[in-house]
Amino acid sequence: MALTYRIPDDNIDSWCIHVHGETGLVVAPEAPAALAQAMNQLLCDPALALRQGAAARQRYEQHFSGAQLGRAYTRLYRQVLGHS
Repeated sequence: MALTYRIPDDNIDSWCIHVHGETGLVVAPEAPAALAQAMNQLLCDPALALRQGAAARQRYEQHFSGAQLGRAYTRLYRQVLGHS
């Protein structure tokens, strides 16, 4: 299960904010045991937490920064208005 936020982008990979095990640990809502396990895993492995944090930052900068979203919305508006 991934937390997703769809943006107007042709790159399907950019739909997922978090990639489980790569940019963080995603747990199901209303699953306190799974949340506790994920938190414990990161607390017990600070290097893992740092790697995933760095990967999340990189993913954000590549797909979800203000500049990226601005370009994506500009492309969408141009398509909708019929301006290539």
